[in-house]
Amino acid sequence: MTIFPNVQVATRFACKIARADPLQVTTGLYQSDNEDLQAILPPKPEVNGQPRYYNGLEVGLLAIVTDFTAAGVKLPLSAKIARRVMEAHLSRPEVPQWVIVATDNGNVSTLPYSQVDLLNGFISGARLNFALVVDLASYAARVSAAVADAPKVIGGGDAV
Repeated sequence: MTIFPNVQVATRFACKIARADPLQVTTGLYQSDNEDLQAILPPKPEVNGQPRYYNGLEVGLLAIVTDFTAAGVKLPLSAKIARRVMEAHLSRPEVPQWVIVATDNGNVSTLPYSQVDLLNGFISGARLNFALVVDLASYAARVSAAVADAPKVIGGGDAV
């Protein structure tokens, strides 16, 4: 059971939830050839002029990219982090927090936070260099709250 709501929202509403600039998303992110970024964005619509529709997870991933870039992380690394979190979430959708760990031997792993002991300084026998925790539950809550507060328009097509 995934922690994200089962929704489909248009780009403008996804940007509002993610606190992203819609113009930057449509003219920047959509035009990027970065494979990590393209993996986390919804596919291009089949009909020109139609909006891309994001599911709950995709909105959360856009928010992760937006939050990381706002904190000074370059876009390619932000997209790589979001993709790692996406792949981990798809394999274990019930896990609310993920930690990306890098060890002294060069391994980088994405693990459930509840299964990692960061205090001892070792992961799987290797010295821990750094860890990055992503609280996916907070992104799911942001999406859920925004969808719950959104006006509902029957037949509105692009209502949210």
